[in-house]
Amino acid sequence: MSKAIFCIFLAAIFLVINLSAQQNKAIGSWEGVLTVDKTKLRLIFHIKEEDGILKAMLDSPDQLQFDLQMDTVISDDLGFKTMLKVANAEFSVTYTENADEAKGIWRQMRVDYPITVKKNSSYKPRVFPQEPIAPFPYRTEEVAYKNNKAKTFIGGSLTLPEEENKKFPAVLLISGSGQQDRDENIAGHKPFLVIADHLSRNGFAVLRVDDRGVGASTGNPLTATTADFVTDVKSSVNFLKTHPEVDPNKIFLVGHSEGGLIAIMTAAVLKKELAGIVLLAAPGVPMHELMLRQSADIIRQNGMEEEYIKAGMEFNSIFYREILADKKNKLTVLALTDIMKGHLQKMTKEQGAALEMTDQSLFQQCYTSMMPWYRYFIKIDPRPYLKKVKCPVLALNGSMDVQVAAGPNLEAIRKTLAAAGNKDVICTEIPGLNHLFQRCKSCTIGEYGELEETFAPELLKLMENWLKGDRKK
Repeated sequence: MSKAIFCIFLAAIFLVINLSAQQNKAIGSWEGVLTVDKTKLRLIFHIKEEDGILKAMLDSPDQLQFDLQMDTVISDDLGFKTMLKVANAEFSVTYTENADEAKGIWRQMRVDYPITVKKNSSYKPRVFPQEPIAPFPYRTEEVAYKNNKAKTFIGGSLTLPEEENKKFPAVLLISGSGQQDRDENIAGHKPFLVIADHLSRNGFAVLRVDDRGVGASTGNPLTATTADFVTDVKSSVNFLKTHPEVDPNKIFLVGHSEGGLIAIMTAAVLKKELAGIVLLAAPGVPMHELMLRQSADIIRQNGMEEEYIKAGMEFNSIFYREILADKKNKLTVLALTDIMKGHLQKMTKEQGAALEMTDQSLFQQCYTSMMPWYRYFIKIDPRPYLKKVKCPVLALNGSMDVQVAAGPNLEAIRKTLAAAGNKDVICTEIPGLNHLFQRCKSCTIGEYGELEETFAPELLKLMENWLKGDRKK
């Protein structure tokens, strides 16, 4: 169960160094299994060379992470090293006598994990059926602009309908938690690419961007919070307002998961400057409540007995209580770890075993929770922001979502907006869809990458119609 609740969070920023132009032994796809406590995680490192520069990407299928951009690649005749600074991680490899096998060390948070990797020359990335294939009946502009407040640059893609000398309604896509690329690559799926393709085929300019520190966007996500991401969105809205082919009076935000929360927080400030916001599996209840429900739903789905679910929820409640009470952010990793160790010691042997918590995994959990983003995120209550949203709202959730439960979150969004006098609101629970808005079978998080569907076509049409002014409930 530890994979469901306690995991190593991976994020990425993109830096590379020059290497010789000759063929390098590091080039290729290296696969291995990393063992963290009782959890086994498949890791695939893709090393390639472009213009004499080595670049590395990481896939962690069991954590539904793909195409994570590593920071630096250093290579010599003995092996290679690559880093993921955002995750405080480093991967070093020493070649063996077997040309297709190497001994590696994944070092994270000052802990070394040995891993043997093998080169897979036949590896091919999976392409899902809904992923658009050129030629496209619309134009694509690669864009870059500045967030003046953060002194960072934002890079992305703007797709525009084929007609020229016309101003189009525009949609800005906002991704969920974790540093993601402009396509919101999750479990190999690219939902934002699919959404942008559909909307630009139907008359909309669509801007999708790389998150801070990913791809063409600069900045350090380690020091950023959800509030900082709101400034990124405001900068993107300002960019769209000044684009010659965008109607500045028809700019919409479409946010998924935490991206929906960011859309709410942005709309609370911009008010009627926006034409509307679409909330895809967005939170409506306080974040610590959402996270408690999320962990319970996930481990219950995985078959844990109710007695142990209750023990896990008690553990998490104390964990969140300590962070919420830390108003001035003075709580340290070691202090929180000691507090939680004390609680673990009060559990029965069976309860502790069910949580699969070790000293190492507990420290990692506490370490992650003390990072600026988490400290800020877990204390957010969306409702005060929702009260200030004056533009039209379309809120959608899948009935099978175990990450953002449809019922309580949609109800909180509806009630809060209604109490604030916003009558142009539609809140809809879509039967049979998961957190990524796929038609699911088992509807577990692990199933995301197994499903062929990236984003339910009927939902694409529903969004298109609403954006065009169809407000039928």
